[in-house]
Amino acid sequence: FSIMAVVCIQIGQCGNQIGNRLSRTILNDCTSARTSGHLDYESISLNRFFIEDSSRKKLTARAILIDMEHKVIQQCLEQSRSSFLQYDPKCVYSQTRGSGNNWGNGYCVHAPAMENSVLDMVQRQLEQCDRFGSFLVLMSVAGGTGSGVGTYVTELLQDNYSHCFVANQITWPYSSGEVIVQDYNTILTLSKLHSSSDAVLVISNDDMHKICSKLLNLKQISFGSINKVICHELASVLQPATKRGNSLSSPWSGARSFHFGDVISHLVAHPQYKLLSLASIPQVPEASQAFSSYTWPGLLKHLRQMLVTATALEEGLNWSATLPSETTRCPLYKTNRNLAVSLHLRGALAPQADVTSFTNPDLFSALSPTGEGLSTFCHPHKMNGYEKSGAVLYNGQGLVGLLDSLCTRVSQKYSTKAFLYQYLRYGLEEDTFIDALLETEHVLSSYQSL
Repeated sequence: FSIMAVVCIQIGQCGNQIGNRLSRTILNDCTSARTSGHLDYESISLNRFFIEDSSRKKLTARAILIDMEHKVIQQCLEQSRSSFLQYDPKCVYSQTRGSGNNWGNGYCVHAPAMENSVLDMVQRQLEQCDRFGSFLVLMSVAGGTGSGVGTYVTELLQDNYSHCFVANQITWPYSSGEVIVQDYNTILTLSKLHSSSDAVLVISNDDMHKICSKLLNLKQISFGSINKVICHELASVLQPATKRGNSLSSPWSGARSFHFGDVISHLVAHPQYKLLSLASIPQVPEASQAFSSYTWPGLLKHLRQMLVTATALEEGLNWSATLPSETTRCPLYKTNRNLAVSLHLRGALAPQADVTSFTNPDLFSALSPTGEGLSTFCHPHKMNGYEKSGAVLYNGQGLVGLLDSLCTRVSQKYSTKAFLYQYLRYGLEEDTFIDALLETEHVLSSYQSL
C-alpha cells in the first residue's frame, strides 16, 4: 500500500520550535526502530514525514516554515546544517516586523500579503508526495503570528484543498498569562478554527509544565522542556501503528498502518465537536527509564482514570471519580463523557493488552454510536525508550474548564473595552469579538451537554 504523507505547517515562534523538535523526535524514534529490527515501522514513518535526498544522504522534512520574525526560523535552518535533517529553502517564509502579539495584525495585515507565497509552498510540498494524507498546522494562540496568521492559513487550506484533512495542534497559553491580550487572541482563533479546521488538538502549557515539574523532576523548566514533552505526546499518536480489535478474542490483525486521517475521521464525526485532548503514560526522567518496569494492566488502569477524569497528569489522580455503572453509591464526581476515543499502545505485548475497560458505555455520550466509540492502535516497537507506553486521544469534555474560564475572562475584558483599540486599528470591529464569544460559548454549551 502507498503511504499517506503528512505535511506540517509550522507557524510562529512556538509552531516552528515544536515542528523542529517533532521532526527530530520522530527521526530519533525511527533510528531506534531500525536498531530493534522494526524496519517497516521506520520506512512508513520516514516516508510519512520526510523526503529522502539520496544525493546528499539527508532527509528533508515535509514542512513549511512561516514566521513574521526571522530568528527562530534561522535557528531551525542553522541546526539542520549540522544534522541529518534539513528543510526545503523554498518552503520558508519569514519577515522582520513581527505581529506585535496581535491577532488582527497577523490575520488582517501579514497573512493576506503572503497568501500567494503560502499556496506556492503548499503546492510544492504536495507535488513531492506520492500520496497525500493530511495537513498538520502547528501554532500557538497567545501571540499574533501563530494565532492570526495560523487562522488565516488554515482557512486558506480549507478553501483550496477542501478534500484534504486539515488538523491544528494549538498550544494553549499559561493561565498566569504570557501576553496581556492572549485571551482575545485565543478566542478569535478558536471561533475561526471551529469552521475551518477538521480537528483542533489543544495542549496546555500549564499541563506540560506540571509534567516537567512533578514527573520529570526538572528544576528549571524552559519552553524547550515543555516542547519536548509536547512532541513526545504528539509522536505517540502520529507514529505508525495498526488497528486492532477492542476485545482479546480479536486483538491484532497486522493490518495496514493507519494514516492520520483515519484517526480524525473516527474522532470528529460531527461538525459541532472538533476539540481534541491528549494524555500519555508513562512520563519519567530519561535516567530512570532503564530502572522502570511496567505492566499493561497497571498502565491501562492509570490511563483509563486519566480519561475518566480528563487529566493530562498521572500523578495525583482522583480515584474517587468512578463511572456510574462501576459503583453502587451515588457518584461523588462528574466524570468525562466522550464522543470518541483513540487509544495508542506501544511496546512489548501491546497487541495482546486488554482494553475492554475502555469500552464501558458510561465513558461515551449518547451521541456516540453504541460500540463504536473506541478505536485501538498498537505496535510492538518501544517508543522513546519506554518498554511499554500508551496514549489516549479523545473528543470529550476535557476542555470544558479551559473554555469556560476563557469565555468568562473575555466577557469581563470586553465589558470594559480593555485593549480593543489595539485590534480596531487593523480593521476589526467590536462585533467581531461578540461573534467570537458567542461562537465559543455555543461550542462550550455543546460539550457541557454531552
